[in-house]
Amino acid sequence: MHTANPFLADGSDTVNYSEELTITLANAPTQVTTMYQPTVGYEKGTVKLEWEAPSTFETVGNIISRYAILKDVGSGVFYVHANVTGYNLTQRNDTLSFVDTGLVAGQLYNYKVLATNVIGDGPESSILTGTAGEEPGIINTLSITLQSSTAVTFSWDPAAIDDGGLPITGYSVTRDDGDFVFDTTDASLSAGASSYT
Repeated sequence: MHTANPFLADGSDTVNYSEELTITLANAPTQVTTMYQPTVGYEKGTVKLEWEAPSTFETVGNIISRYAILKDVGSGVFYVHANVTGYNLTQRNDTLSFVDTGLVAGQLYNYKVLATNVIGDGPESSILTGTAGEEPGIINTLSITLQSSTAVTFSWDPAAIDDGGLPITGYSVTRDDGDFVFDTTDASLSAGASSYT
């Protein structure tokens, strides 16, 4: 007796298809290779990070959805400290900076960043060590301590200077020639200096 194969469709059968599946042909983002702390705009208790978007050669058609900021405070173990929105559809660019706040002035902090798209996470960047500090404040204690016909000695109190949370590494002395344009460096002094003649 011949039994019909239930898996063969004949003219009386209806074939049902699954829902459509869309597959994106791309890879996860490449590594963020350029990350740095700007040399201007320091603030006590903060670290500002900036980076460049990874190469998009292998991720065409897949915008970066986020950047993960990984942080280590000395243990050598990095954790996801914050997430930054990647591509901004309104502005049509990536967010490529992050400011970490509430830090100890003068302390060093280690960071990494990685990019994520619809495929997944890219590799972690190299380590960037950021410093939570700023430039020293104005020296408000400058005073003349000795004056003659050929020399002037002035001094200041290093303890009264706001060091910005970082050790002072030296002093520069500038003077004008009577025109109130201070464009000549007269001397570079060591960090322990407190007077100049």
